[in-house]
Amino acid sequence: MALASIPTRSPAAVGCARRIAIAAGGTDLILEDGRRVAIAALPDEAGARRCRRALNHVVSVRIEGSADDPRAELRGIGNRLPVTLAVPVATALALIDTGVPAVVRLTEAGAA
Repeated sequence: MALASIPTRSPAAVGCARRIAIAAGGTDLILEDGRRVAIAALPDEAGARRCRRALNHVVSVRIEGSADDPRAELRGIGNRLPVTLAVPVATALALIDTGVPAVVRLTEAGAA
C-alpha cells in the first residue's frame, strides 16, 4: 500500500477547553478560541469528587477520540508519583467545570 493512500484522521477540534455549557442532550465544551464541541454526556460531580479524593493533586484532563465516541483520561499526582487514569467522559466534564485544565483532540464523527 502506497503511503499516500493511507487514510488519515483530520482533527475536527483541537484545543484547550476553558469551560463547559449544558446544552440540550449533552454538554458543549467551549475551547479557548471560542469554538464549541458537543459531547453527548452530562457532568458527573460525584465522579469528580471521587477523583479529587483519590489523588493528591489533579493536573489535567485529556479528551480524545471521535466526536461520537470520546475517551477521557486524568493526569495527577498520587502518593508522590504521577498517575494517568482512564475516567468516564462525564467525570472529565465535571473536572473541567471546576477549573482543571483540559486538552481536547476529537476527530469528526464517522471519520475513517
